[in-house]
Amino acid sequence: MLKRRPLDAPRPEGQKMTFRSIIISIVASAAMACSTVRYTTPPPGAFQPPRLEYAVLRGRSVQLTVQDHRGDRQESASLVKVTLDGVAQALSQAGVQIARTSDTRLDVRITAYRADFEMAQWNGCVRLNATLDAPPRPRSEVPVERCVKKSNLWGYRGGDDALQQAYSDALSELLSRVDQLR
Repeated sequence: MLKRRPLDAPRPEGQKMTFRSIIISIVASAAMACSTVRYTTPPPGAFQPPRLEYAVLRGRSVQLTVQDHRGDRQESASLVKVTLDGVAQALSQAGVQIARTSDTRLDVRITAYRADFEMAQWNGCVRLNATLDAPPRPRSEVPVERCVKKSNLWGYRGGDDALQQAYSDALSELLSRVDQLR
């Protein structure tokens, strides 16, 4: 049988709970309870691709695919469409023809796309991986990851802004690195 200690009885040594530790416990609990995730898709046309030349692709038709390889596929169809449109626009501006089938293939995989709210700020992270098959050159892998932190000044809008900026930065970097392939 357990004995209960009266509320007004002094605590045994080593079990003192200070005011500071109580406040720290409350703040930590509140921070963990407020943790949230955002997956909002960028609006169509929000990504403005950089003007690049894509020398390795010039004069070729390219089969372009975008796939969502995330574990949690929130907003998957719209994210794939927006990414496909952005990459196709960038390639078309450089004179690369997009085809249904071709020996030259550019596959883009979305492996991370989310914004997490932790410790009063939003952390938006996007990870993309591109594979370029352009015979006779060897296959090229282009991995890119970008994370952006924003203070929580505007609620969910801060999370959406962090995620949008991380997405734009990652996609621009991916296209720049594909452009540098020779």
